[in-house]
Amino acid sequence: MLELVCITNSLSFSSPFAQVQALKDFFNMLSNFVLRLGIYISQGIFTKLEKWRKSQATKCNCAAMQDPTRACYGPKHVEVAHERMAVQTLLITDDLFRNADVAARKKYVNLVNSVKKSGGTAHVFSSMHVSGEQLGQLTGVAAILRFPLPDLDDIEM
Repeated sequence: MLELVCITNSLSFSSPFAQVQALKDFFNMLSNFVLRLGIYISQGIFTKLEKWRKSQATKCNCAAMQDPTRACYGPKHVEVAHERMAVQTLLITDDLFRNADVAARKKYVNLVNSVKKSGGTAHVFSSMHVSGEQLGQLTGVAAILRFPLPDLDDIEM
């Protein structure tokens, strides 16, 4: 239904639409990464990524969105990418953003604020929404990068 241009144009300014679009772009990059390199990930995540990739009727043809080294997930990878000023879009679940542990909450609130200050965007996904559940299954924090960081794979999580 969102493939209809008139509906997409009407919704494109809404926050939930922007969140879903950012998550769609992230999964598209990540599925390209998994499928091109044949890296080992759990079968459940691979199946979800494969289903996601196949369910997309339209693919972004721009080279940047096809570059798998412009997507990262996991707290350590996202932190390193942020330290290198590479985070264009931060995706985070509200479970992390509103964590009961004060230190963890402060860490993620500072990360969101810092990404925004550096000109990036941050999307906080509700864990009660399907998109938030999907992001939660991939550690709860992910990023679309401004430029490729192929050496992130060498960092231990």
